[in-house]
Amino acid sequence: MRFVEKMMKHDAVSRQLKPRNSTATEVADSIGHPPSFEETTQAAADGKIIFTCIINGKRLTLSWPSVRLRSRSAQGNVRHAVIHDSRVLAIIVGRGGSKGLPRKNVRELAGKPLIAWSIEAASQSRFLDRTIVSTDDAEIAAVARAHGADVPFMRPAELADDDAPIIDTILHATNSLAEQYRYVVMLQATSPLRLGADIDDALAHCWKLNAPACVSIVAEPKMHWALGMKATGQLVLPPGITTRRQDLPDLYRPNGAIYISELEWLRRHRDFYTPETAGYVMPPERSVDIDTMLDFRLAEALLADKVPV
Repeated sequence: MRFVEKMMKHDAVSRQLKPRNSTATEVADSIGHPPSFEETTQAAADGKIIFTCIINGKRLTLSWPSVRLRSRSAQGNVRHAVIHDSRVLAIIVGRGGSKGLPRKNVRELAGKPLIAWSIEAASQSRFLDRTIVSTDDAEIAAVARAHGADVPFMRPAELADDDAPIIDTILHATNSLAEQYRYVVMLQATSPLRLGADIDDALAHCWKLNAPACVSIVAEPKMHWALGMKATGQLVLPPGITTRRQDLPDLYRPNGAIYISELEWLRRHRDFYTPETAGYVMPPERSVDIDTMLDFRLAEALLADKVPV
């Protein structure tokens, strides 16, 4: 017996899945009160997926043509699942010219190269249709392949220097593939503590909000000011510096772990950050973005101490 929680808005379901009977419409209308899916049966006949569920105590048998059912149960607990017909491409990015911590993407972290942690997380996702690695570096490509990654091409050198916009790397990767995808997910190799569950939950969050893009974020400590200093040594104080920490508003910062976008929308906007972008909040212990040796040591300490991630 399998358990599924449906996590999509009515308009997204009706638009993308096009339910053809009143039963399917009834399920779509129930979003906001997640149904309890007690038993699931997948049928390949006629390309349909058939499953039974209970909504508000009523047992229903449902089917959608040509829609893939994706579900996941972790550690015995019901986790998010989405019925969604969109293909999703993940791109793990890692270049060879790191300046803050040279060769960091192949540096060993807790028994495996840094990039291998992102490859492993992507392989644990139930929502990704394909994951590739984009790199300009032969060693990174070899290490990635040794850990099961798909490296279908080498990134051009002009897309791997310090000034190259990351969006050009993403669009180069998507344009280099024959297959078509509706969503693209960028995973930076420098976020080793991100889980496959985070990728799936961020996608589910994006779909639930019907947002064209979503980025992972982490809460900032409530000290929203920075001090300046005059040439004479006196401090330059910002307004509100004496405000109690408890009275400050919540703020977040990008943690670098997950970037999601509808591909055509990304091609138009050329940025993951717009007023339409949703935020997926991750805990600080999974939000380490490795740029320096201090970041690397922090990740080592979290993994060595077996902090739950």
